Amino acid sequence: MDEVFGAENYVSEIVFTKTRSLVSSDFITTISDYILWYTKDRDLAKGKMRKILIPRVDESLASHYENHVGEILSKSEYSKIPDYQNYRPFMSDNLVRTPNPLISMNWQGITIEGRYRTSEKGLTRALKAQRILFTKNNIRYKFFLDDYSASPLNHLWSDVIGAQDLTYVVQTNIKVIQRCI
Repeated sequence: MDEVFGAENYVSEIVFTKTRSLVSSDFITTISDYILWYTKDRDLAKGKMRKILIPRVDESLASHYENHVGEILSKSEYSKIPDYQNYRPFMSDNLVRTPNPLISMNWQGITIEGRYRTSEKGLTRALKAQRILFTKNNIRYKFFLDDYSASPLNHLWSDVIGAQDLTYVVQTNIKVIQRCI
C-alpha cells in the first residue's frame, strides 16, 4: 500500500476481532482482521479527522476513591468497604517537571515547593478546586474518571466481532464499517 499511497500517508493499522477462538488450529488461531488506513494527504487529513470516542465502562484506571467530605481511599481500602456509591474514582498523575521554574508557596499552612507542570497560578487554581493529592513526598493531580466519561478509540477494536447473519462470505460487521465512514 505504501507504493500506492506513499509511506508518508500511512495513518494506522487497525486490528478488529472477527471471531472468537472456539475452534483450535494446528498453530495459532486467527481471530482478527486488519484495516490499513492511509490518507491521500496526511497534513490535510489532520484537520478533518474526528476522533471516535467510546464510553468508559469500568474503573480500571482508578488509583484512589474520594467521598463528598474529602476522605480518600486507596484501591485496596475501597474494595473492603460495603458502600461503594458515595465515592468517586480518580487516578492521580505526577505534577513534577524538572526543567520548569521552581515554585515555592504556602497553602493552608502547608509549604509546597518544587518544579511542576503548571505555574503558581495554575497550581493555586488546582488547589482551590481540590484537585491536588498530597502524598508523602510530593503532590499529584487528581483526574476524576467521570470528568472524562469517554475515551478515544485506539487501533485495537476488541469490542466488535464478525458480521451476524452473513449474506456474503467476506461480510464485515456494520459497526466496523460505520467507524470508517
